[in-house]
Amino acid sequence: MTGLSVYPRFWLAVLAVIGAGAACDDDSDSPSSLINEPRILAIRADPPVVSLAGSATLTALVADTRIVADAQSGDGTARGGDGGEAGWSVDFRACNPWRPMVDPARDCRPEDALKLASTGTSAEIATADVLGAFPPPEWYAPDSADRRVDRPADVESTADCDYSFVELAVVAEARGDSADSAWSPPRAVKRLRFATRSITRTNPDVESLVLDTRAGPSRFRPGLSHDVSAVLDRDSLDRNCDREKPDTLESVRIYLYTDGGQLGDAYVDIEYTDLGDEIAQSTNWLAPDAEQVVFWLIAIDRDGGVGWSRFDLRSDLLP
Repeated sequence: MTGLSVYPRFWLAVLAVIGAGAACDDDSDSPSSLINEPRILAIRADPPVVSLAGSATLTALVADTRIVADAQSGDGTARGGDGGEAGWSVDFRACNPWRPMVDPARDCRPEDALKLASTGTSAEIATADVLGAFPPPEWYAPDSADRRVDRPADVESTADCDYSFVELAVVAEARGDSADSAWSPPRAVKRLRFATRSITRTNPDVESLVLDTRAGPSRFRPGLSHDVSAVLDRDSLDRNCDREKPDTLESVRIYLYTDGGQLGDAYVDIEYTDLGDEIAQSTNWLAPDAEQVVFWLIAIDRDGGVGWSRFDLRSDLLP
């Protein structure tokens, strides 16, 4: 991996969430970035931080290697973003926010959870419904929540950073009409923040895949190593809440998944300087001997914002 390495403590928690989506009876000899069966790679909330009087739309990204793009469009152009791989639907359930949730099968059983009304790969969640199903304990006071995001002291910042929040776990399980009966249902967990006041935060968007320093439509050479990175839509980024870099564009981690070849690292980091210059890591990818390869890029910021794009690449040996 080339570039900078940032904020390891936060990303350990993110990796735990990503791991929940990867734990679908994968082949133990396969790297986590290799998609060889259907998986839920991420869950996005719109908005990513919900107020105690608000609601959000949840959308799960189901990656299915059996769903391929038309070969004529496999040029690396971004597509998708709504989580809708054809033939899949997702069931969502909200867990009790006042109890620890480590194992979804044990700590958030369907009979103990709030089932959310879903359509396709999306569902709606409202704070009022969650609090109605799981009333706050007597000790809870919104203004004294034990988890906070604070604005850097004595620093002017336009970032919406000062808020307390309660973390709610949401479990998503995918169902597919053509799912192999030998596979366990793909499952993932989303840690959603309910803030004690209205917060303006957004989800990062992946604009393009970068292959050998070239962003946008491109082709790969089978059997050769390529540098892989990403470009983000800057208009989708929030201002930073990091005390060390206040009021710059937020840093984002990009998780890389593919159905072919071998990635050197599972993610790359993208961050921005005070002047707005981008510093992006890249990693190497050994391309397979194949005509077409799919990449899924998942962007995750520091307060739960999630975005993604799917890229279908063609071999440069094809006409």
